[in-house]
Amino acid sequence: MMRKVVLSMALVMAAGSGASAAPRMVVALADGSAGRVAVRIENAAREDLTLAATTYLTLRRPRGGSAQGDTPLLWAKIEASAVPTGLEALRLAGSGTSAVEVDPLALSWERDRSGLAPGLPFRRAVPPGSYVLQVRIVDDAGHWWRSGELAISVSETGDVRF
Repeated sequence: MMRKVVLSMALVMAAGSGASAAPRMVVALADGSAGRVAVRIENAAREDLTLAATTYLTLRRPRGGSAQGDTPLLWAKIEASAVPTGLEALRLAGSGTSAVEVDPLALSWERDRSGLAPGLPFRRAVPPGSYVLQVRIVDDAGHWWRSGELAISVSETGDVRF
């Protein structure tokens, strides 16, 4: 089976004068084993990194002429020790990596990342069709990191195919 790997180099600079640079990271998303997606975060610097942020798996329609653009339809918070969770920071050695496989069907999906509305299981939240998944990490200072996109299709029964 051919594994799709999608990388995105995130060299985010803080806006405004005198603002500090955001940590340099590479965030990757790939199809994993048994219906899971593989999330990998790499510290692109030689210095150790401590990142206090929140990691999400997002879902949106493919760009193909959609007015929606880059805005996700749904957000799912990833709660795993291998990624920053909002409650626990991620610590990586210089040039170090961290990885985890996540089952999109096991996550709670919400319309936004506020956490105010209750999340829904994937099969109730996502109608059949074609979508793209992406990992998005955001910290309290407003820095964003994104992986590349992974195309998926959802069947009438809610099964996911990469």
